[in-house]
Amino acid sequence: MGTTNDPRRALLDAWRIELLKFFRRKAPADDVEDLAQEALLGMARADLAQIQTTERAYLRGVARFTLYNYYRKLPKVGEFDPDVDRLAALAPSVTRQLARRLDVERIELALQRLPLALQLMFEAHWFDGMRGPELAAAFRVPEGTVRSRLAKAKRMLDELLAEPDEAA
Repeated sequence: MGTTNDPRRALLDAWRIELLKFFRRKAPADDVEDLAQEALLGMARADLAQIQTTERAYLRGVARFTLYNYYRKLPKVGEFDPDVDRLAALAPSVTRQLARRLDVERIELALQRLPLALQLMFEAHWFDGMRGPELAAAFRVPEGTVRSRLAKAKRMLDELLAEPDEAA
């Protein structure tokens, strides 16, 4: 089972990836890995011969019950009811993480709509922490030009982010 060509290992890795994706949207980041491992252990304990569904449906079912058990064990007032309780109330940090991720995706999409030269300079400044002299050297322009281009990129980005989201 140790080789990378082992189909059982590939299947286990695929299941783990699916479980991580499932739990990332529903549990605090610190608990995602543990929940995925717990679900995999639950699958390992099951009598696979008795399973009468698709692999994907089974995986989702185990993940769902693992998540329900996780929330049942959290200290909270009252009983946990998945038909009533909402993620925003159970784990507000998860909804904040999702909102932040959506904001980052929205900013990344807006950045891609800037002229490439402005996008690269803006990213170098904001994401990589490069400042005036360093940016001037990297982009081979005077520092004053760096400042005006960063201001222009910020204005354009603000305008793009102010636009209503396009319907997908």
